[in-house]
Amino acid sequence: MNICTYVSAISMNPKLYAVAVYENTQTLENIEESDYAVLQLLHESHFHLVKKLGQTSGMKYNKEQYLKKKDLLNCIQNRVG
Repeated sequence: MNICTYVSAISMNPKLYAVAVYENTQTLENIEESDYAVLQLLHESHFHLVKKLGQTSGMKYNKEQYLKKKDLLNCIQNRVG
């Protein structure tokens, strides 16, 4: 879970986006291990999540557990295909 400041659409069919990701991060490891990623737009009411999701390393902090504890995570187990 990462906070992206800029995301650029690079193709509409198929839908592809370019997202910059720092090296040596949990986000990069997760992306490299998967065939897909979820890009989710946050509402301004989610502003309080920016520090935890964007300025805290997933290598040292369990962001999923944090969101579950706050009842802010709805998991969908369907694969995009």
